[in-house]
Amino acid sequence: MPGCREAPPLKNTAEGATCSGSSTKGTRHLAADQMIEQICETQMMTSNGSFDESMMILRDKLSALFPDENSVKSLKLQISRGPFVLNKFTGLAQKAHLKSLFGIAFDDFNCSWPLFNPSILIALLDEQDISDAASTCESLTRWGMLNSAAAIAIRSRTAKGSYNEMIDLSWHFFKNSFSLFSVLVSRGTDILALETLLAMALFTHGSTDLRTTSLLISTAARISLTLGFHRETFYTDMDPVRAERHRRAFWIAYILDQDMSIKTGLPSVYSNDDLGLDYASSGSLGVPGKIAISGSRVEAIVFRIRTELAMIQSNIQSRLYSEKSAKMTVTQLLGAAMELDHQLEEWKKTIPSEMQPGHTVWSAVAPLKEPIISLHFAYYHAINVIHSFVARLKPGDDITLLPQCVSSALTQTSTAYETIRLLQHLPPQLPGALWQVLCYPLSACIALLAILLRSPTDVRARSHLRHIRNFVKFLTEAQHHGDFDVGRMLDFCSEMERIAVDALTKATNMPQPAELIVGDSSPTVFDGKVQRLTSQLTSSTSYMQLAQGLMGNLPNLRPVASNVFSEFVTIERHLSSPGGLLAPVALIPETYQFAFTLNRD
Repeated sequence: MPGCREAPPLKNTAEGATCSGSSTKGTRHLAADQMIEQICETQMMTSNGSFDESMMILRDKLSALFPDENSVKSLKLQISRGPFVLNKFTGLAQKAHLKSLFGIAFDDFNCSWPLFNPSILIALLDEQDISDAASTCESLTRWGMLNSAAAIAIRSRTAKGSYNEMIDLSWHFFKNSFSLFSVLVSRGTDILALETLLAMALFTHGSTDLRTTSLLISTAARISLTLGFHRETFYTDMDPVRAERHRRAFWIAYILDQDMSIKTGLPSVYSNDDLGLDYASSGSLGVPGKIAISGSRVEAIVFRIRTELAMIQSNIQSRLYSEKSAKMTVTQLLGAAMELDHQLEEWKKTIPSEMQPGHTVWSAVAPLKEPIISLHFAYYHAINVIHSFVARLKPGDDITLLPQCVSSALTQTSTAYETIRLLQHLPPQLPGALWQVLCYPLSACIALLAILLRSPTDVRARSHLRHIRNFVKFLTEAQHHGDFDVGRMLDFCSEMERIAVDALTKATNMPQPAELIVGDSSPTVFDGKVQRLTSQLTSSTSYMQLAQGLMGNLPNLRPVASNVFSEFVTIERHLSSPGGLLAPVALIPETYQFAFTLNRD
């Protein structure tokens, strides 16, 4: 467990867990080793002597190990202690300060993820305040939720210029909460346990730690099923406010799970066939609303349509990228893809015209740009996943399928363009929030580079380069004005731009800017690298997974991305980074001691 530290023994009477110290004295280790040795010796003796004689010998030898009564009692205490340990990395802030923070910190956050109800959090604070200081374990979920909420609140309200100091503090609160992970997984029995896991997942979502994020999301999803939140019958006797809270938590877990699945290729915990739950109500979020369109809250509308999009994302993964799809014919796969594309178009029609992708009136939704932009990113990526799949199909002798494959290749290009254009509407972001969305334009640029390298004489090749260059400009501005370092990604994307320029120059005799002239001593060497890169990108099945391999630490994606781009010096310099090949230091959890440490007495 990250940062394990010894804690005094505490009894958790409410949730069946024992919070106890994590250390074991060396003498106790020795006693245990001796016991095991004696038992093994006695078992060997049973084959040569009677069972009674063996037991008498074992009893005598064990008694000799513990000559006094205190040693026996000490051993019994160690054997009977619980496996769950509460670690405190920092204490909660003063109640008045947290109340004030909770009252203002989640207005914007809840527009994207309606998880935090300030009234509930303040009630939990009151309960924590009147509880005995030594009885923290009486409600581990309460302690975990308050710390997760504090971590996100601090990060959400960090002022420009103070990010590094405040993010360090927020990680202390997060570690308080994460130290309860094993308890929540094995003993969590209520909505608060699920909300705590979701809060932790949303916190790490703003870091480079994809591995921990995926673990938290999948665990939250499994608990939501274990508790029965996916069945409408669960809500039969529940009052509307409580039911709405439970539904929101379930759908947040569902959205996060499907989003992780379609971005990384990891299987989803949920199966749509097993869900019997209606969407969260578009008329109530349980938190204060801010903006209204035709009498409805925009944040409620966005959350509902994001839930519906997640259902389609799930269908995309199960119908096109599951093992069973490998047994289908090209015609069947094309039919499934076109049906999914139709589902997306029908879904798009349900979005209010002011928020529709490609037609958004940004001035009308200015206070809610971030969740709407995130929605559009997810939509364009879903289209891209469908049509990149179709573009890779091999029609064989059936020439009637060829036009659709060509059309899908064009759609893949246009969605990459739209993804990069969205950046011009993105308001200033805190580092964690910005990092969450950069995977979309990065994967779009990788796709455009692959398309350009395959067909450098295409009439749209210059447009491909222009969009790659626009993302480089965006990163340059972020590096200059932002609170964190995106230098690694900027170097990488500048290298992509250089490769694209070189390919266009050689194919069309386009003048090459001096700053982008190939730096290799031998142009032949550079050409060889580009040819190998073109081959690697052509055989890649997902540019988003390549982007995730560059940005995160998933063991199944990072080596693949490293192999594809292994010949670029900007990648090789950072292969040892724990958070990702392009990861900023400020977003790597190990920067804040979120790592295993061995406690020695």
